Amino acid sequence: YPIDIPDINFRLGMDLILLDTPARSIAQMPVGFGYVHNALKKTGIKFQTVDTDIIIYHRYHSHRILDGASEIITPGGHVMPEDPWQPVHYLEWTNQDVIEYFRSDIDEIVNGLIKARPKVLGLSLQQVNICFAREVVKGVLKGLPDITILVGGMSCYQPKVGRKVFPKAHYMI
Repeated sequence: YPIDIPDINFRLGMDLILLDTPARSIAQMPVGFGYVHNALKKTGIKFQTVDTDIIIYHRYHSHRILDGASEIITPGGHVMPEDPWQPVHYLEWTNQDVIEYFRSDIDEIVNGLIKARPKVLGLSLQQVNICFAREVVKGVLKGLPDITILVGGMSCYQPKVGRKVFPKAHYMI
């Protein structure tokens, strides 16, 4: 740091916006997410793929390092680990207070999606990002009640469990 961190932007007129949300272990590339992106390129679907996970990861660490924050503290007083994206900290992302720390990012994503008005919002789900993704979907559905929510990923591979994990999805792959 410093590095150029891209803004979170959503294009207008998309049939589908494919979205990845925090947190995924940065040591791992979002392989399934990439496969879906590449498959969509072979269709006539107008789509955009947005990895908000990596953007928010860099925002968090840029603030921590460049602003000299010795501790990152959530609104409820929880002290965040130095790097909550590390696999050892995966349970941090199930703490609603941790999710609230990222509320401005969530609101930015929600407002951007509502403004862009895609027909379908597709999300990659795995255990660690479900709470964050739920907040995004809850906000998007308030502003775009007719949007179709499509989810896939590791948390969806067992149909009976997947629908319990993310009941707001209209379709699960």
